[in-house]
Amino acid sequence: MFQKKQKNKINKNRTKSHKNHQSKKGKNSLHIHCDARRGVNTRPDQHLCHNGINVYVPKMTRQHGKKEFIMSTSHFQKWEDMVENKWGILESKKQQKTTKNIDAIIVPAVAVSSTGERLGRGGGHYDRFLAQNKKATRIAVAYACQIRTVLPQE
Repeated sequence: MFQKKQKNKINKNRTKSHKNHQSKKGKNSLHIHCDARRGVNTRPDQHLCHNGINVYVPKMTRQHGKKEFIMSTSHFQKWEDMVENKWGILESKKQQKTTKNIDAIIVPAVAVSSTGERLGRGGGHYDRFLAQNKKATRIAVAYACQIRTVLPQE
């Protein structure tokens, strides 16, 4: 029960934080990683869409003839459009878009450092996506136990 309350509090604070970021800097687009199974609940609040914020969610597609999946985005509008993919990530059933002008990106993280490094899950999807969106503010939502001084490097 405590964990669920803690998650809800984090989500409310995150939403307020992005609203402040948006109003101060004229920002209006947010990409949110929507993990369906584990970690901090990062599912978008539907009221973000009604407050002038363009909310985008991941969409995984396989390139023709390749094993590798590419992550692009879909515009989030309502929960009925979302399905869980094979990685436990909620994504839109709608056609994807490649969006390179996103203002802020909430990224998944197994662990983060106080210097801004992120340890992902090893697929490289967000690393490639972040490389395409270099100007976006990057936000990792994590529990205190996920924050480390030093992270393993490749």
